[in-house]
Amino acid sequence: MRSGKINLQEYWYIEEYRRRHGRAPHTTSLGGLIGIHGLGRGDPDVHRNFDWTEGCVAVSNEEIRALDPWLRIGTRVVITG
Repeated sequence: MRSGKINLQEYWYIEEYRRRHGRAPHTTSLGGLIGIHGLGRGDPDVHRNFDWTEGCVAVSNEEIRALDPWLRIGTRVVITG
């Protein structure tokens, strides 16, 4: 299992990648490709009782349909906790 920490070499790789592509790579210890998605055909009990998303924000299908008019791929979303 990855520690979720990066070393200095990986830090500079991420910074250079961001400079060239406008986003961080998803292949580092920090992960990536974080999204907001609905449940699809998944089990609602799993959705309610387990953290199954590996970092994404999962909402109910009804909630994702309600968000749809305001969100497009690339929309900046800030999550605070």
